Amino acid sequence: MADFAGATCAPVTLAVVVLPIPHSLRINIDTVPKTSIHRGFTLNSLQGKTAHHNPHPEPPSPQPSAGSTMRAMTGLAERLPHVAAFPEALGTGLLLHTDVALDDGLSNCIDMFISTYEAALSRFKDDSTVGRMRTATHGGTFDFPDWALGLFGLYDQLFASTNGTIDPCVGEDLIRLGYDESYSFTPAPDAAEHAGAIHGRAVWSADVERHGTTLITHSPVALDFGACGKGYLVDLLAGMLGDGAGHPQPIQYVIDAGGDLLVHTDEPITIALEDPADPANAVGTVEISHGAFCASSPSRRHWSDAAGHQLHHLLNAIDGLPVDDVAATWVAVTPPSSAITTKTSTHGSNASTTANRDTDDSSNTVAAHVPVTLADGLATALFTTPATQLRAHFPFECAILNANRTAAQSPNFPGGFFYTLMYEIISITSSGAFPRVDRWVAPPQSATLTAPLGEGSRV
Repeated sequence: MADFAGATCAPVTLAVVVLPIPHSLRINIDTVPKTSIHRGFTLNSLQGKTAHHNPHPEPPSPQPSAGSTMRAMTGLAERLPHVAAFPEALGTGLLLHTDVALDDGLSNCIDMFISTYEAALSRFKDDSTVGRMRTATHGGTFDFPDWALGLFGLYDQLFASTNGTIDPCVGEDLIRLGYDESYSFTPAPDAAEHAGAIHGRAVWSADVERHGTTLITHSPVALDFGACGKGYLVDLLAGMLGDGAGHPQPIQYVIDAGGDLLVHTDEPITIALEDPADPANAVGTVEISHGAFCASSPSRRHWSDAAGHQLHHLLNAIDGLPVDDVAATWVAVTPPSSAITTKTSTHGSNASTTANRDTDDSSNTVAAHVPVTLADGLATALFTTPATQLRAHFPFECAILNANRTAAQSPNFPGGFFYTLMYEIISITSSGAFPRVDRWVAPPQSATLTAPLGEGSRV
């Protein structure tokens, strides 16, 4: 997947079901048998707390305390007994579950690369390359590492496929809204008057000239790669596992970056879908054995302005304001079986061996080589862009929980909502009407892993 020679160490229809999810019908994760569930990985956020004015979440821990709401991950712990924790990664932490122990050299290499990654892409570091772009009065030429090519390429595709609603130049809007490098969460008084492309903020396609991994600007530009950056790190680390694990057989692993998961196991992992209204509850489950699974929600990273309006980090880049009609999204991307350990220096030069007929070759290549990056970006894009529009460009499955507690899912989503409705594969009509469906089914009620809803990371 990744070539680390230059790194520190080496028109589609969407079948849906729309349903209200009453609070009385949600499943409490704590009622699931204690031997079959793992409650995510951030202790603080999974104890019912939000990230409201909490820029420093507790680091992940492979050994949850007895008093926390986490439960022993017996099933997964037996299958993947070795856990490497990187508690400072991107400000949210990262856990690597493997079936064989990683040698110290590889663990150190991963740790060093995480630092290298942040030194290039973090907008919270003044001395990062992104930080220098933000403070360059007259712009300049900024060279990023070769491994950043895949990230920039996907942002090109997301910008085009969302008509500009996903744009890394949204960093300026986040800063104006208070999500700045000091985590002030204090919006500028005139934030709304200057937010978004409609008010003249820089845009990725016009104000950032890209030549491979070199970005050229002519004025200060505040980039934020948070929509895809955490997922991209996971993909690059998976490449390191394939390249440097040093074992005769491919290792099994789960990389857990707090809402962004990459699963590579012989048997499926059951993942609970966290309820954005209550982290102690799940609204459904999925089963994944090979591929990426990412979640996004404003539930863990939100704050208020002086007038009491709720703000969060999931913005529409056109107007620069938080999206308020979506509560949570979940995206699954399944690459070809060989793609997890396939090396490529461009993250886009080797064509996928399995093509989705509804998408072009380049998007299938992205899914093959950077599946978590794609899932991460799409989980954000679903806040601003209809799923049918995105599925015309990318191969993925998704589930969406709207702010009004209605939900939708694509036909091959690898799971479903609890107490959902039986439905047939019926296309969304051009008017957006949905068929009437009224037959209830009972959900499975166990999970080995929770997909915590993502919060803002340090990129």
